[in-house]
Amino acid sequence: MKKGARSVKVAEWDVKKYAEESQECLRRLDSKKHYPEDMEGEEHADGEICSVCLWKVRKLLGRKKSDTVIQESHFYLSQYCDFKDGVEAIIMAEKNLYGGKRTKGLTRIFNERGILQ
Repeated sequence: MKKGARSVKVAEWDVKKYAEESQECLRRLDSKKHYPEDMEGEEHADGEICSVCLWKVRKLLGRKKSDTVIQESHFYLSQYCDFKDGVEAIIMAEKNLYGGKRTKGLTRIFNERGILQ
């Protein structure tokens, strides 16, 4: 892996403990899952859709800004939020913290996965 590159495989080290032998990691950040048709009703499986989006947000904003925006977005959510609420909170946090300079890019990321449609 070249310097600065990160693997799209999450928890390779832990997969043997919980997953079937054919599985290479607990979660991938390059999944093709799309909302809502790929929802299974299981938080870990459904979370792959969000994980792919957040990985792209990190690429768009950079590590520090994406971490800050995502952390800040949690303050805009209720205990009954859904994927769309989470996305809208991320976009609002980016607007409030950085003036909305990446709103179009963020919107595109979440539109591609069907969350903002």
